[in-house]
Formats: sequence, structure tokens, C-alpha cells
Amino acid sequence: MSDSFAPPAALRTLQMDSLLGALTDAPRWAIYSIAAAVALTAILLYRYPYRERTLHYRNLPGPASSNFLFGDFPKVQSHPTGRVMQAWFNEYGPTVRAKLLLGDNLIVTADTTAMGFIMQHADHFIKPPAQTRMITRLLGHGLLNVNFDTHRRQRRVLNPAFHPDAIREMVPHMFTKAYELRDKLMEACADPDYADPETAAPRPEDVVAGARKVNMNKYLINTTFDVIGLAGFDYDFGCLREGNHIVTTFRNAMSELQRLTLFGVLQQMIPALDIIPSKRNKLADLARMGTSGVGRECIARKRREMESLHKDDLSKGTFVGKDLLSLMLKANMAKDLLPRDRLDDTEMAYQVSTFILAGSETTSNSLTWTLYRLAMHLDVQQRLREELDTLPTDEPSPEQLNTLPYLENVIHESLRLDPPVPESMRMCTEDVMLPLHTPVKGRDGTMIDSVPMKKGDMIITGYMQVNHNKDIWGPDADRFNPDRFDRPGIPARKAPGTWGNITSFNGGNRNCIGYRFALAEIKAILFVLLRHFQFEMLPSSPTITAKNFIIMLPWVVGEENVGSQMPLMVRPLEQ
Repeated sequence: MSDSFAPPAALRTLQMDSLLGALTDAPRWAIYSIAAAVALTAILLYRYPYRERTLHYRNLPGPASSNFLFGDFPKVQSHPTGRVMQAWFNEYGPTVRAKLLLGDNLIVTADTTAMGFIMQHADHFIKPPAQTRMITRLLGHGLLNVNFDTHRRQRRVLNPAFHPDAIREMVPHMFTKAYELRDKLMEACADPDYADPETAAPRPEDVVAGARKVNMNKYLINTTFDVIGLAGFDYDFGCLREGNHIVTTFRNAMSELQRLTLFGVLQQMIPALDIIPSKRNKLADLARMGTSGVGRECIARKRREMESLHKDDLSKGTFVGKDLLSLMLKANMAKDLLPRDRLDDTEMAYQVSTFILAGSETTSNSLTWTLYRLAMHLDVQQRLREELDTLPTDEPSPEQLNTLPYLENVIHESLRLDPPVPESMRMCTEDVMLPLHTPVKGRDGTMIDSVPMKKGDMIITGYMQVNHNKDIWGPDADRFNPDRFDRPGIPARKAPGTWGNITSFNGGNRNCIGYRFALAEIKAILFVLLRHFQFEMLPSSPTITAKNFIIMLPWVVGEENVGSQMPLMVRPLEQ
């Protein structure tokens, strides 16, 4: 039977001749690259049994992988974010062994003591080289992907820009763009022919009087890009008005980097393959050049302004602009900073690229999931709206917003349940013993309360799983319930992290430097939106799922070809 599917001998000969001809005509570098990839794969296959026998944490429990090439990644990516890892933890305990690419092993943990140890020893646990190369290609050598003394030097210059007093001065920019977003949504709702070209057309049941189907993910991304432009660099991207080609290129690069392909994986693992032209590298290069170009332009303009005002001295007390970049430049030019600790213009420009990603993508993501949760729980949305209406102003100060306990609870619960970055991968830089809070049962039946790690070992920390831990947050930890923070004894024990006993902003000296900025922006935008609109689920009830592509993105099941989206019914409220 199988012979009937085999090609004739002549055809097989023709196929081989065609393959040889293609290789002969291929550029020399392509042939060398393919040969190197084949040789590397052969070596890995040969070494695989040896690595399994000598693995120092081989006693850790964990799932059996059925995919040598991609390891457990396909299974993890084919399910909603966090579901596969949580299933592992339910079966084996909060620390397991899993498979990475090409048969490599790694540790996966949601153990609070282990995660706290990693956060407090950041120099011992850095981003893996493959991940660093990818981020560097997109953002340059900014704060997000440098390590050791370089990270400390950059952080020292950037810290003053994120002081609470500095962020207070940026809040008016957040309200400016929040009201611009309100106006755009009002226009969409008033247009009977409104249809978002980037999402599927509304189903008949989603055509509702007084409301419109709107992809809130897109609108919020445009808003947060504009906010980081104004508050960050005194630069208006204008995304809400007419779009911006730099931002479009950046978004396209992010989308391409999020695709899991064989060649993309090989390019990440084998630096020599970067010489091969690819769509992902081209888009990442264009995005970096665009955003860092904006950075250089803004730096030059700001420096001219500052030097014209303060020719003789630029001390810590000197007034400059109120945006992040002005404050960074001020800190970088201060006389008490040693020359070796200053950032050059290229490093400063790369911070602009970094803040565009860290200050727009993650915040828009948090807002998107918050509106989704509020659309699912209209009673919570109405209660929050009533609290917001108690403030007698259209632009409350940060101090006024901070007096609203239910707003705080809703944001806290949304960030707990839907962390923008649900997990993190790190590489060990020296031999350490990783302590565990919860021992796990080894493959030989013994209990393991610490894991030996050697230089080069990989580990994934599950932020989402810690945030959903029922021992910390109660038996309903998987449910959206802002009232949980008013319960006595919640949280039941301490979890690692910078804010709110959750891991959503990381912790230690690699914590999110802009978490106060993000919280202020989320509060300002929610304040404006919820006082003017009601957000509802679509009557057609599409299934919304979460996929982790660096950031936890919303997708509609059955509409994956459209890309990431969060369609909600937006209904203007009577004023």
C-alpha cells in the first residue's frame, strides 16, 4: 500500500537534482549556515543521552516532552496563558523540570521563596543570550536588557525621572490623551456606519442600538503610545489622530517577533544565522532605528533648551522640563555625576526605545484586560463608576485618585489576575543552590527542598501562578473579586514583588522602574472612560483567550488571522 504513494524513480531523481541545483545556486553564506545548523542539530542529538544522565537536577519531577525540536513550547503556546504550567504545578508541585528547544532542560517554578531569591540576586539570574539579542535588535542596549554594572549605571541616571513628585507633573498629559480617546470613541459610537477595518465585521446580533463593537485593544495602544510620547519625551506621536508610521513599524515588529517559527528559533539560538535576511530582523531593525531616531531628535532639542537656560551650571536644583527625558538629561548632566557614570547619546536614545515598549505595550495591555473584567462584571463596573463620580473635578490629582479605595482594589485585582508579563526566563550566571518554600517529591520519591543550579542553567518563573496561588489569595484566587483585599487575612502570606504582594511588576533591583507611572496612567484613563461609557461583552459571546507573546495578549478564538484584539460593546452614557 505504501508503494502507491512513493514517487516514480525518475521523479525522485528529478527532485534530488533540483535540490542539488538549488544548493549549488544558493549564496555561499546560505550553504554554510544550513550546514552549520545541520551539524549543530547532529551534535545535540548525539549529546542528548549524555546530558540526561549527567543533569544535576534530573531528580526534579516534570512532564515528558514529545517534541525534541521545540520542547514543551508548542504545548504551552497552544493553550491559554498559564494553563499548562498550572497543570504541571498541580500534578508535581510548584517547581518542575521541563524541556526547552533541541532537548535542553530547564526549571519552571512558581515557588515564592525561589522567586524571591532570583529577584534579590539579579546578577546571578540574567536574561538568556538569545532573548537579549532579540530585545537588543528591537530596542538597543536600554535598561530592559543590560546587566551588572551597566544596568546599575543606567538605573542611577533614570531613577529621578520616576520619583513620585516627577510623575505627579506628568499626569496632565495622561488626562489630555484620555479625553482625546473619549472623543474618538464618541465619534465611533455616533457613526452608524462605523466598522473597524482591523477586526472582523460585527455579527448581526452585535449590531445594537446606542452601542458599537470596538476593538479597545487598538485604541488603548494608540492612547498609551501618545501618553509616553508626551509625558516621556515631550513628543506627540499623534496615534489617536491619524496614526504614526514609526509606531506602526514598531507594532509590526512586535507582531513578527511573537511568531514561533523554526527559522526564527534557529536565528535566536545561532548568532551566525543573523546574517541571513529575514522579515523579523528587518522589521526589528526598522523599529529600533525609528524609535531611537525619535530619541536622538528629542535629546538634541532638549539639550539645546537646557543649555540655553543654564549655561553656567546644571545642578540638581535646576528647573528643566517635566517629562521623563528632560529629567534623565538633568540627572545625566549633573556635576556630581562622575564622567564614567554618564550615559552617552546612543544609550539615552535607546532608553526612549525601551520606554516606548515598557511604557505603552504593558500599560495598554493592563487597561485592556481591566475593561474586559469590568465588562464581564457590570455590577463591579457600576460600583466603580459611582465612586469615580464622587470626585468634583474632571482632572483629579494623583492624591485625589489615591483616595478611592474601590478604584485601587479593581486595578490591584486586574493586575493580580492578568499580569501583562505572565512569566520570565532567566539564565544562571554562577553555581547556586536555589531554596524552595514548598518541597517537591523527586522522581526517586525523596523530598527536594532546594535545587542545585549551575552556570548556564535556564529557569522560568511563573508570575501568573504566584498571583493565582490559593494559599495566598484564598480559594477563589482564579476569580475576579476586588473585594478580596478587604478580607481579613488576605493575603495569607507574603509573595515576592515590588507592589501589592503581587509579582506583576517584578521585584528586587530589576523591578519595573515605571510602575508608579503605569498605575497613575491606568487610574487617569479609567477615570475618564468609565464616567463616559459603559463597556459590555458582545451579544455574540466570542471566546476571548490569552496568549503569551512576551506580553499576555487577548485573542478571539476563530479569528486568529485578525491578530490580537479585544472587541467590546462601547455604550456612551447620558451626561
